[in-house]
Amino acid sequence: MKNFLEVASQSDQLTLEAQSALRSEIGKRRLEFEGVPARITPLPSTVSIHDTARPSKPPVALPVGEFVAEVFRFYRRNRWRYIALIFPAVAVGTLAIILGKHEAHEIERHLPRGSAILQHPLEIAEIGVATWSGFFVSWIAFCFSYGAICALFEQVYSGFQASIRDALSSIRERLGPFLRISLLLWASLLVLAFLGMILNSILWGIVLHMGQSGATLTYALSYGLFAIVILILARFGLAIPAVILDDYPAGRAMFRSDELTEGKWSILAVLLFKSIVGGYVAGMLPFWLAGWIPASINLPSWFPWTLTGASIAAVTLVEPIMFIGFALLYEKTCGRRVFINIQTAAASSS
Repeated sequence: MKNFLEVASQSDQLTLEAQSALRSEIGKRRLEFEGVPARITPLPSTVSIHDTARPSKPPVALPVGEFVAEVFRFYRRNRWRYIALIFPAVAVGTLAIILGKHEAHEIERHLPRGSAILQHPLEIAEIGVATWSGFFVSWIAFCFSYGAICALFEQVYSGFQASIRDALSSIRERLGPFLRISLLLWASLLVLAFLGMILNSILWGIVLHMGQSGATLTYALSYGLFAIVILILARFGLAIPAVILDDYPAGRAMFRSDELTEGKWSILAVLLFKSIVGGYVAGMLPFWLAGWIPASINLPSWFPWTLTGASIAAVTLVEPIMFIGFALLYEKTCGRRVFINIQTAAASSS
């Protein structure tokens, strides 16, 4: 994007034919000159970008099947760049969760069983901190990858050459608002999870009066409750591209995301299903396959880490799809059109 604008700002060094070709390329990329006559005779000296007003409501109807097919087309087009951006998050997130659970297990190992554990509230708190710290590190890592994927996707969607370096630069330039929106989304997740646990406890309290026959129904309702919590959180999933791509402050980005995802429940559900279920299957597949290895075979001590590495690789192939889907949903619903305003240094000639 920046290289393209540099060419536009220096078009006084181009021939008329090259200037015409430049205007054609700008048109293909959904960019428009503002304040420049149709005949390219002025010599531009400065270039600035601003956005047109965005509609308050998403203006585009998006059939789910066509939308998902388009997501996969964008994924295949730049698969390895998306994988390069998501791999660090999957690796760091997996290791953080493993270490957090390991630390929690080490603390729990020294605690008594049964009701006597309630006499150790400090250790219980340490277990919670260790476990949730791993999830928090994973969350921040995935937010970074999500933001970078959004920036990379915008380059592709606008017709520019995809650049991982420019995508990462977009996050660095908006690091403060980006961290604020990541923490705000994390806080929203905790609040929704807390409310979900309260409702789940109520459900299990009810099942005690229903007997064993109500256990299956309660399990189903628990999973359904989890799905609802995640789906509600997904309504705010477009807040990160709003911050990275359009410089929204964190608070306004949350409201903007809620506006853009209005009526898009089916798309959000499909993207979440593909990510959660697909990611779970991909992550567990190496361990399921290892379960077929006969117990008589003596495996090396490093074999479990090989399975973990294979799990990380499998999840890395699956996870970009949801983030690409969110980025595409933002581009299609935000109604954004970029204008290039070129201030001329010489009067136009007739």
